[in-house]
Amino acid sequence: MDCFLDEILKDTQHHAYTHTHSCKPPDETTVSTQKGSTKKCSCKNQEAVRKYIEKKKKAKTSSLEVEVVQLREINQQLMKRLQSQANLEAENAQVLGLMRQLDVVVGIVENVEDGSGWSKVCRPHRPPRPGRLRG
Repeated sequence: MDCFLDEILKDTQHHAYTHTHSCKPPDETTVSTQKGSTKKCSCKNQEAVRKYIEKKKKAKTSSLEVEVVQLREINQQLMKRLQSQANLEAENAQVLGLMRQLDVVVGIVENVEDGSGWSKVCRPHRPPRPGRLRG
């Protein structure tokens, strides 16, 4: 029985690779070289990916910086327009006040020219206050 097992073991040592295509079985040196080259390739790939990502980030950052500059310029223009509009509104209110004063003066002049006199202009008619008697 020992002889039978010895023969089977001898056969398995010589015929371990039974594929149909021709290739030589890997020995220890080729396996370690393949692993080392895989590590080198992997490291190079990681470095390339890192550089690509860094380059992409720089491009995005510079794009955003340009956009910030443009938006600040637009903001300044809008602030100037807003200030100008506020100044125009203040000037408009001032002109409206002057026009009201002018209307009062024109009304006074018309009353004087009509012959109604200054008394109506100086003392406009006021209705009596409730609870007070006029004498």
